[in-house]
Amino acid sequence: MYIIYNNTTNKIVSWCNKSRTPPSGCSEIETENYIDKEHWYYDPSTNTFSGPTEAEQNEQSAINARNTRNELLQQTDWRFRSDLTPSQAWVDYCQALRDVPLQEGFPTNITWPTPPE
Repeated sequence: MYIIYNNTTNKIVSWCNKSRTPPSGCSEIETENYIDKEHWYYDPSTNTFSGPTEAEQNEQSAINARNTRNELLQQTDWRFRSDLTPSQAWVDYCQALRDVPLQEGFPTNITWPTPPE
């Protein structure tokens, strides 16, 4: 696998299975490892790759958790139509979903509420 990285920022911009001429301002390095271009950097002085910082990982985890929470809330929307009265269990479940970001372990340790039967 070949990695193309920006010479100024060292941010990985693309990868491919065969060698090719990198765009202006970029260089190419061969590696045996798959590297996620969104979160990894290449350091040509040490010939090493570095991943996202803990803060970047936590930020992405929070985004992912909120997206999951939002999807779960959307699945309950029909229960709250004006012609329906949701049970208290469903009201509590939705509130617990909205409170997920307030949990002490958020975003890395989440206890997801269980939907009522």
